Amino acid sequence: NTYIVDRLKELIKVKGLQVPPAELEDLLLSHPLVRDAAVIGLPDERRGELVRAYVVRADQSLTE
Repeated sequence: NTYIVDRLKELIKVKGLQVPPAELEDLLLSHPLVRDAAVIGLPDERRGELVRAYVVRADQSLTE
């Protein structure tokens, strides 16, 4: 099993802008069809980092 317990970085840097993943997660979690969400930054040569979101839909279990 894999468990995520903390962030390595508090900000994702996209095209010189600092994007807080926690704010994006809060926005995703405010949608009624989202049960859980996690946002990470992925390395990108042109933009610095790209944002990737992992979302669990409210109508699915965590094992699907």
